[in-house]
Amino acid sequence: MSETALRQMRMLQFIPREPRKISAPEMASKLTAAGFDEVTLRTVQRDLNALSKHFPIRSDEREKPFGWFWMKDAPAFGLPALDPQTALTLKLAQNYLNLELPTATLDYLSPYFKAADNVLSEMGGRLAKWPDKVRVLPKGQPLLPPRIDGDVQRVVYQALMENRRAEVVYRKPAEVMEQTFEISPLGLVVRNQVVYIVCTIGESKKTYLLVLHRIQKAQLLDKPAAVIKGFSLEKYIQQGEFGLPTGRKVRLEAVFTHLAGRHLLETALSGDQDTEILPDGRIRITATVVETEELKMWLRSFGDGVEVISLI
Repeated sequence: MSETALRQMRMLQFIPREPRKISAPEMASKLTAAGFDEVTLRTVQRDLNALSKHFPIRSDEREKPFGWFWMKDAPAFGLPALDPQTALTLKLAQNYLNLELPTATLDYLSPYFKAADNVLSEMGGRLAKWPDKVRVLPKGQPLLPPRIDGDVQRVVYQALMENRRAEVVYRKPAEVMEQTFEISPLGLVVRNQVVYIVCTIGESKKTYLLVLHRIQKAQLLDKPAAVIKGFSLEKYIQQGEFGLPTGRKVRLEAVFTHLAGRHLLETALSGDQDTEILPDGRIRITATVVETEELKMWLRSFGDGVEVISLI
């Protein structure tokens, strides 16, 4: 394969999907970093113009420097192309993610889901019918996801990926007044279709939780994010800093009716769970769990179906 063909294939990989974009000088720098020698700005511009005749890529001529991007509705493609099994896996993932992720997040994946649809429809036969034979059901009462502004999400995600700050306009529930913060995103947590941003505000070293759909506007700043030495998102969650948990590990001992507790025989509460079937058919469960309001709500949901012996 010629050097030109290899370079142009890599260029297609570097081009982001709208509304993000990449300028010709940025493209030249990336190509040089990727090992392509003597890549001039003129060469990059010529290649981009040539590629735009065959692929749905466009330039933004409204502001300088011009930026290139894949059109928002451009079909996804890859080398090698999707095989039927991968396409089917994507469709199953789509069914699951529809219940777990906000709509604005799923929009970024829609070209790949469409590509999977095309592969399966072209196959025909039994494989094309598989998605109709599989369903993923939500646990508990299904709720509609909150509306997230796509531009806000793009800015916050980019700030997190590039370790930069963002200025956000935030409105709390039932409040008319808006607040403007300069945040440094440290991580994202998706829970029940709600996206939470773990961040610092200004120069403070204290961590805060902001809800993404409550951000009204966001602007990416050309400033490095504030760093908290040793911060770990996993430890942050385990320590009970995610709103509901207290972080205290407790030993739960409870007796469930057989109907209420039989699922715990297959899906344990913890790795150290002990299970005992009592003479009357009830099930005694002992397990180490993190004490949370969610745990207490879960236990209360069984009503007379559970007797909590201890939670210490």
